[in-house]
Parts: sequence; structure tokens; C-alpha cells
Amino acid sequence: MSKTQIAQAVKVLAEYSGDADDKNLSRGRIAISYLVNSFLTDVHMVSESLNKLGQQSEAYMSLQWCQHCIKTKPDLFLCTPTPTDTTPALSQLRSREPTLEAKLSNVFCSWFIGRLVRLLGIPDVEGHQTKCINIIIQLLQMILSRDFHIFRQLTAELVGALGDLVQISEKLWETPAAGSQVLDKFLVSVDDLRESLIDATSDQDQEISVVEVKLFVQDTDQCERLQLGITKVIQVLITDISMMDVHQLRIVWGCLCCHLEFGECDLKVTSLSVLATIIHDSGFPLLDIMEYFLSCVEALIKLLLSGCRGLDTKQERDTFGGEVCRPAW
Repeated sequence: MSKTQIAQAVKVLAEYSGDADDKNLSRGRIAISYLVNSFLTDVHMVSESLNKLGQQSEAYMSLQWCQHCIKTKPDLFLCTPTPTDTTPALSQLRSREPTLEAKLSNVFCSWFIGRLVRLLGIPDVEGHQTKCINIIIQLLQMILSRDFHIFRQLTAELVGALGDLVQISEKLWETPAAGSQVLDKFLVSVDDLRESLIDATSDQDQEISVVEVKLFVQDTDQCERLQLGITKVIQVLITDISMMDVHQLRIVWGCLCCHLEFGECDLKVTSLSVLATIIHDSGFPLLDIMEYFLSCVEALIKLLLSGCRGLDTKQERDTFGGEVCRPAW
């Protein structure tokens, strides 16, 4: 039955021409929301489906179709008006209020990214994490080429999520009995999401199923996977992020240094790669973060020179924690 339902959603997406003025835009967004709500929201069902059927699963096929639509039908995610013959002045662009459709597109994209971020927290099956990371990157790169204001807002949410995860990780390590923590980023109201899906020009009643879902971080392993996935997204986009918002760059610096201090090997390596790009593009940070960064690098070098002898995460945190003074960022 689910394969039939996917086929129906795919048929709707195939009928959309990719034109911003196409009346099927609303139906296309509803089809995408159906795929996401039905096959990419329940993380336990997604994990089970991927384990059983791999790339033939409903979850993986839904990811493939979402990626295909970003490449071939980008207006489904960020609807841009038909260009005019006149080019507005720069002052007009700066003072121009975002259109209603731009706001609704922002809501839809934020919701969509939030659902994919949730999938980064489950153990990787059939490369689904890489798939989700690539989809998020492709979506944000497409948005950057069309509306840098929305790009800045969405990447700020991404950086904010990374900062929150650093704090959640610390809390879960220090107080294991604290229980699951909520990552409250990429949250959109049900009413706003519904408005981004419906066709405002249609007089017909449109039945749309919208479900509000929160991301609960249950343990340090899930938190580490989320941190690594988001860091890999930022790794590709960091040059554009640093050009758009210096404040976000400072937060990224703080997060990545925390990854050097406490993260597992993969997270450390990825974070070092991002930091190398930042230093190449933007130079070193302010003095307080610079001291923290050098302390983390020094402790990491000592760890490597020791041959990582007897290394485990708890011991590593104790070793770093005694030598590193973290700034307030």
C-alpha cells in the first residue's frame, strides 16, 4: 500500500512543470510533505525500513525524490517571482520587505530541513546520513543563489542548533539521569506550515495533514551523530556563512573548539577541516576564542603524541577539562 501511495505522490511531483506560476505548486508541496510525514518522520520506522529494505525502502526512495525535486523543481521549495525587465536599485533591495511567498517558502524549507536533521541522529544505514547531508547542502546552495536573506536565516538556525547540541552534550555527560533534551530549532507553527502548503487562489477545501514533531536528544551517541552531521553541512557552506554573518562565525568557532575538546575522532577531524577553511578565508578569531582554540590544539597534540593510550571518552573529557579554559560565546 505504501508503494502505491508513493507512486501517487510521485505522479503529482512529475506533473509540476517547475514554473513558479504553475498552479500545481501547492499540490507539489503537499506531495513532498506527504512523503516526509509518512516515511521520514518516525525515526524508528525509518531505521527499521532502511535496515530491512535498504535503498528499496520507502524512506530512501522518498529522500531520492526530495533530492530530485531540489535539482529539477526548485520552486517547490523556494518560489521566486517571474523576473521583470527592470533591475531594482541596491537600496531598493535592502529596504524591500520579503513577500508573503518568500516568508512561506522560508517556513516550508525550515520545516523540511528540520525533519532531515532528525534523521542525522539515528545510526547510519545504507548511507542515509550522507544522503540527508547532501540534500540539506543542495537545498541551502539553491536558496543562496535565489535569496540570501532566507539563506542567512536558515544557516543561523543550523549554527544555533550546533551550539545547542554542544550544551546538550555537556549536560548529558555531566548528568546522565537528566533524561532526553529537546533541540528546539527549525520549529514552525502548524498554522504557518499549513499556509505554506495550501493554494491561496483556490476556493476548494484542501485537506492537509500537518503534524508537529519535536527532536528529542536521548543520549550522547545520538547527540554526537547530530553534531557530526550538522558540522559536515557547515563544512561545505562555511565560506558563504562567514561572508554573510560574522556573529554566526564566532559561534561556529566556539562549537568547533568544543568538538576538539570533547568530540570523538570523526567529529574532531571534521571540525579541524572546517577550522582550516575558516582560518584560510577569514583568519584567526578574537583573543578569547583564540586562546581556547590553542589550548584545545595543544591538548589534542599531547593526546596524539601519547598514542591515545588508554583513551576513552570519559578519560578524554577529564584530560581536556583540566587544561582548557572555555570562553563565554
